[in-house]
Amino acid sequence: MSTRNFHVPLSEELHAMLHAEAARRGRAGTQLVREILEQQLKLMQSDSLDQEIAAYARMMAQTPHDSPVTDGSAHLWELLKDDEW
Repeated sequence: MSTRNFHVPLSEELHAMLHAEAARRGRAGTQLVREILEQQLKLMQSDSLDQEIAAYARMMAQTPHDSPVTDGSAHLWELLKDDEW
């Protein structure tokens, strides 16, 4: 995997915090920043997907595509009742 550099100016306080945390963890500062960025970006993407799903659900609510059954229990009951399983 190729790598690219990204220059990010930091305040003195943030720079000191970063180096202190990296030293505490026994890692290089760049490694710690990379790990933090990867974790945060994954969380942001997950949050974004959650928001997109919620927006879609709101848009589909009260439309013919809206299902009154949210947990599948009614369908399961029908299968059990009719011995289809």
